[in-house]
Amino acid sequence: MNRKVFTLTLLTAAALNIFSGCKDVWEKDFSSDGTSGSDSGTLGSVISEQETDYVYNSSNPSYIHCKSTSITLENCDTMVSASAQTATIVSGGTYYIDGNLENGQIIVDAQDDNALVQLVLDGVDLNCQNSAPLFIKNCQKAVLIIKDDTENILTDYENSSEEEGVIYSKEDFSIFGDSKNTGTLTINAKNKDGIKAKDGLVIKSGNITINSVDDGIIGKDFLVIHDAVINYNGFGDALKSTNSNGSGYGYVVIEDGIFNLECISTASNNDTAKNDAIKAETDINILGGVFTINTHRASSSALSKQYWGGGPGGMFPGGGSPFGGGMGEATSNKLAGMHGITCGGNLTVSGGSFDINAYGKGFNSDGNVNYENATAVIISERQGVGADGDFTIKSGKLDITSSWEGIEATNIYIAGGETYVDAKDDGLNASNTNPSLNISDGFLFVKSSGDGIDSNGNIKVSGGISVISQTGGGNSPIDCGDGGYTFTVTGGTVFAMGSSDMFSESVPSSTSNPMIYSQSLGNSSSSLAVDNIIAIKNPQTYGAAIFISDQLTSGTSYKFIVGGTISGQEYKTGTGIYFPPSSVDSENKTSVTVTATTQGGRFGGR
Repeated sequence: MNRKVFTLTLLTAAALNIFSGCKDVWEKDFSSDGTSGSDSGTLGSVISEQETDYVYNSSNPSYIHCKSTSITLENCDTMVSASAQTATIVSGGTYYIDGNLENGQIIVDAQDDNALVQLVLDGVDLNCQNSAPLFIKNCQKAVLIIKDDTENILTDYENSSEEEGVIYSKEDFSIFGDSKNTGTLTINAKNKDGIKAKDGLVIKSGNITINSVDDGIIGKDFLVIHDAVINYNGFGDALKSTNSNGSGYGYVVIEDGIFNLECISTASNNDTAKNDAIKAETDINILGGVFTINTHRASSSALSKQYWGGGPGGMFPGGGSPFGGGMGEATSNKLAGMHGITCGGNLTVSGGSFDINAYGKGFNSDGNVNYENATAVIISERQGVGADGDFTIKSGKLDITSSWEGIEATNIYIAGGETYVDAKDDGLNASNTNPSLNISDGFLFVKSSGDGIDSNGNIKVSGGISVISQTGGGNSPIDCGDGGYTFTVTGGTVFAMGSSDMFSESVPSSTSNPMIYSQSLGNSSSSLAVDNIIAIKNPQTYGAAIFISDQLTSGTSYKFIVGGTISGQEYKTGTGIYFPPSSVDSENKTSVTVTATTQGGRFGGR
């Protein structure tokens, strides 16, 4: 007997330990408080996903042959019964399915609790007018295998059946794309959802396209994707897990893959436009993958990428400036949903590449958002990143090309990597109860029309390089909370410019690095430099500026130079920031001389 054997890489238990109370994949033995049972180091030892799930019989197989309006069976004995256009599998085993059905159904109803049913799609076109073309009703576990070099299509139609999915499973279910992953599965969901698993769903691999009037892929208890190519175009959520009963389920894990997800809302107003690309009731953990996400209203065109200067925008090849062509279409902060990636717990992004064009928020979490080792370009009609808890970036690139607010969270930690924000309102906003904004490392570049970086509590800078270009009256480049909250600097570099009418907010109450500042720079959008130390070519309109750095010496005079010709190599390509510039031609240019100091506090104007 020939058997196909494939290597299975399981998620380590450590990769899921970041979840707050979430269960290991398919592990059902857990206490009432949602804590995990045994843990011997890998999920393979405690869950029901096994390497043998993806090993199947390829010699003398059992076949279900679909013949347009009838079904014939081959080597099935009593394991399958067929009547008209319905085949019912009653025993565990491996079953190949091929051919075409005009209006039929494959049902798995294996009463043996230990039955593993493997369904090999071998070039099949299934249509069902009144239910799910593939219905997993009863078995221990079902595995759908997309045979290499085959095209497979499953389609349902509008009906009143409780099987609300083209593939509808009441049991644990997994999908495998065979050894070369060259087969395809196309799902046309005209009734409701594409793939719906009432327990857990694991996608080992596969090339899957879903066109849906509602959701794309649902794993109620969990959705785990090891590696896949998934295309979704529809009027619901693309990928999600929905269990909200407090058991620790309801989470999404993505290890790798290519994801093209377009979610369209037909809602008549923003308050009811709630379709999201990736959604979980509890936590989401993304370890890698390439994601192209677009959420938009059907009544309006998708947010155009034409204004992403020169290409796909941001720091990506051909993107030009990390801020592209400006603010785009961000016009409102009042949207109910249509987020790129959203969850009710913690969102952890520890790898991957993201191109998110969201009518709502790009990344959204009711808990914390943790970001590292990833690259993301986000256009958002609301916040680029929104977290009810903390937001932390440790490494990678996060480029919020256009947004209403860039990043909003209770506590914001810029601890490494590169962060770019272009916002119509605040760039960074630490709000809610006991908020704080902390910059300890990395590179931060903010353009905003509200406050540049804003905290309703304290602001502390201890490292990194922060450049803030704010414009518009009634706001400040840097703004900490009233009532005894402070802005302090113990390290790092800050170069901020913006409106002069509230600029005193941008002066730290204490600093260990020397600083210079002035609110007598006129009203200019020309280049701004501090001697040959730092310069920005294309700031927004400003009248005041502050520079804090260990490159300064307390008691020494320096010049702010307005409109000088700057040459040299950009500190970060496409930013127009030079640290340092090779030269600044200040002849016949406006300049203001200021003496560096470490004495903090508000000032009355210079």
